[in-house]
Amino acid sequence: VETGQPWSYIQRFDTEAGVRRTYDLPVGGFQPVKGSSIPSGAPPLAPSGISRVGIYILDKQQGPFQLIVGAIDSAS
Repeated sequence: VETGQPWSYIQRFDTEAGVRRTYDLPVGGFQPVKGSSIPSGAPPLAPSGISRVGIYILDKQQGPFQLIVGAIDSAS
């Protein structure tokens, strides 16, 4: 995301313990967020503006976990 931009984009997805999965997260499914709210006037995510990718565990989930990212790829 562009430096100095006041919002980020997220897309939630479910996981299942012990199950290896491939996730398809279309660019159109990402929503702008600023803190815990959706900012007004934020444009849709533009793939050319992506400079960082982060993966977060949200919803106050607790306990041990393991996350292995094999690859992040973009399809045309």
